[in-house]
Amino acid sequence: MQLSIHEFHRRNLLDIYGEKIKDYVWDLSIILEGIFHSYMRLLFLDEHAVNRNRIAGFMLNRLDDMVETLSSHKEEPLVTQETIQSILKNANICMITDSENINTILVQMRDVLDDLKDDEDLLVSLEVLEAEIKQDQPRAAVLQGMLSNFKKEPMFEDFISRISKLYNLEK
Repeated sequence: MQLSIHEFHRRNLLDIYGEKIKDYVWDLSIILEGIFHSYMRLLFLDEHAVNRNRIAGFMLNRLDDMVETLSSHKEEPLVTQETIQSILKNANICMITDSENINTILVQMRDVLDDLKDDEDLLVSLEVLEAEIKQDQPRAAVLQGMLSNFKKEPMFEDFISRISKLYNLEK
């Protein structure tokens, strides 16, 4: 769940600020999450402590300030994409890192599989793959295991490669 929140922040921050924050996007996501939680805790303790109508605008203004400062100072980021990938790999969690839509790939795989007919093992593997991908934190071992079942059919090679790339799986 926490990873999903940071991924949500990461995508939105990139949409708002563009490439200039690419190196700092994970740091900004963590900072934004910290600010948000701090205000929520404050409101939880005393709902009248802060004007709720001003929180979002105030947070966005602080974010603008941070983006401007980070962009002008060129300070080295604390948390990089490589840091996140290493953490996820150590935790055996996968995350989409590319804009390609996994659902499109799965539909294409199903189309190819429909043409094969009578391959129950691959059908079950695709169903397990689809179910795992729907999870908040798909497990690398499950994805790799299901993809390995498709290696016997050369027509799935491209799909295996694309999914492996999307989820940073070792080939």
